[in-house]
This record gives sequence, C-alpha cells and structure tokens, in this order.
Amino acid sequence: MNDTPEKAMVSHVEIYKQTFQDGVGEEVLLDLLERFYLMGPLVRTKKIDPLDLAYNEGQRNVVLYILKQLNTDLRTLKKLIEQRYKDKNHGVIDGWNE
Repeated sequence: MNDTPEKAMVSHVEIYKQTFQDGVGEEVLLDLLERFYLMGPLVRTKKIDPLDLAYNEGQRNVVLYILKQLNTDLRTLKKLIEQRYKDKNHGVIDGWNE
C-alpha cells in the first residue's frame, strides 16, 4: 500500500462519516451517546467502584473518538439529541439549557 499517512487518515475519516452521517448512522450514534455515558453520569449508583468507573470511562472515550473523527459540531449534536428526546418523550430534555 503506497498511501501516505495523510491520505490514509483522510480515507479513515471518510469511512466514519459515511457510517455515522446518514439517518441510520445518526440513530446508532445517538444510541451510543445515551448508552455509553455522554448524556449522563459515569456512575449510576451511590457507591463508586474504581474499576467500574474506569470501564465506563473507556466506553465513553470510544464515543468521544467517533465524535472527533466526525468533526462533530456541538450545536448540530445538541439539535440531534433534542430531537431524539422530543420524539421519545414528547418533550424537551430536563435540565438542557438553551
């Protein structure tokens, strides 16, 4: 393979964009945001287990990596999240500031 690192990185980023920036891909991304601690606390119990915390942070970092590859605009991401919650809960996210 004769690709330069820059060319390989561009194609890598394009693969992420093709995967996550259509209707189904956006739904998968939103599910990952919910499921892996980007829209809530890393610990969901009163007792904090350091191993659970590290595990949850690892999952969270995978989603952050995906968002970085997509060069995600935070305003666009906020709109997608709000729309998902409106569709699911027929209202706005509690505590989400404009």
